[in-house]
Amino acid sequence: MRVIIYSGYSNGLGDLNFGKKLAAEVHAKYPDAMIEFVTSPTKKLQLKPKGTSDVASFNKNNSIHVTPLDTFMESGRKGDIIIVGPVLTMQADEVASLAAKKDTPIMLSLEYDFNASWHMDVMIDALKMKEFENIVPMPTGLGEGKSGIFLNKSDAVFNINNQYQVNTLFREGLPITGDVIRGAKDPEAYLTQTNITVSYSHDNAERLFSVHKEIVAPDKNSDVIIMGELKNKTKMIKALMAKPSPLDKGFSKVIYERVGEEPEIIGETNREGPVYRIVHTGTVSSGEAINLRKIGGNFGGATGDQSYSEAIATSDIVVYECQTWKQELVTGMHAIANKIDPTEQLSRAIHLLAFASNEVEYKELANLIKQDDIQKGFGLYQKEILATKDLSATFSSALDKMVNQVQGKRKPTILSWMNQGKTSDQSKAVGVEVLKQEKSKKSPNILSWMRPKKTSDPKNDIGTSTGQKLKK
Repeated sequence: MRVIIYSGYSNGLGDLNFGKKLAAEVHAKYPDAMIEFVTSPTKKLQLKPKGTSDVASFNKNNSIHVTPLDTFMESGRKGDIIIVGPVLTMQADEVASLAAKKDTPIMLSLEYDFNASWHMDVMIDALKMKEFENIVPMPTGLGEGKSGIFLNKSDAVFNINNQYQVNTLFREGLPITGDVIRGAKDPEAYLTQTNITVSYSHDNAERLFSVHKEIVAPDKNSDVIIMGELKNKTKMIKALMAKPSPLDKGFSKVIYERVGEEPEIIGETNREGPVYRIVHTGTVSSGEAINLRKIGGNFGGATGDQSYSEAIATSDIVVYECQTWKQELVTGMHAIANKIDPTEQLSRAIHLLAFASNEVEYKELANLIKQDDIQKGFGLYQKEILATKDLSATFSSALDKMVNQVQGKRKPTILSWMNQGKTSDQSKAVGVEVLKQEKSKKSPNILSWMRPKKTSDPKNDIGTSTGQKLKK
């Protein structure tokens, strides 16, 4: 059985990392399947400023490699199952060219709570015009009727107090950043003596630093590890050093250190004491990004779909650099928060984590975070997402149905996009009924996978993919 994951390139590695997670889910459930990972054609990649270099970087830093569509088509291989995600930059002709037959199951997934769901409509209509009817929509996100987000359950298995796990993580899981962040200290001493915040930012992380300096205590060193390519380092430093700065709060020194470069002293005092350090990693592999999250505290940051799902698995308070087309994802966060806290104070804090943009709002957010009730609310919010919003469960069920169709265990089921006016009443009813069935299934108990049964997850080591079976 050959499964093709098609993730078009947009800007950055977010869509490719989503495709990697889809491939990992397939491999975890069907380890003998041949998984192909395909992205936009070479000509499309060349039209983007960093298209070609980003794909090369992805392949360098990940064990599963992605191949441009035109290169892949030269092999003549076709898929028994096609999984497209996220639906955004690709054309129906491209998707159709990957399918072995007209009744090949084709799953379509959007970004989490993507505002412009018409992309899905257009794709489904175009595929139907090409006589593809076995279409399986997968609406993802935190909103009502959505299937959830991919969560890194292996993060919960990691025990930061287990010396063996910690040493293994620093030795094998942090090849670019491990030596830099711990310096001359052994991993255990570094973790004991340092408060660690991990964030992913392509912006300037102004909101994160404006709030973090208000809530962090100078009782030990503080490291803020920033992944991604910051657009405006000067603006970030200005926000951090505005009164009251970490120096005013009791830190003896503020340091900026870009991995691979000499540390830069931003400010210092004459007294001895804890050091506030920014460690800027630049772009790292998704595996290393996930491993950095494992050593982070309960305050973190994210800038997109995948970094948010990675952050919320380990940190219950997450600053989210919300793009305009992702506001419905925050609406889903609000709905979850309001079920926990009817006073809407928790919801207000979550809103500010995504949208606070001035000193007044930064102060308001910091004051909310300091409240015991709000901190407890954040913990419950995180547990609710981990327990009920795991996309893996719904994806696994849909995948099983597609595999059964391919293997002839049941007749193909025609599904269409559930909530769009262009579908027929009959297919809309089928889609809604499927969604109801998926929602009625019992979600996995969070405690069942938090127990440290194993220190690794097959989804985090899925091998390479060139039409061969992936290694277990």
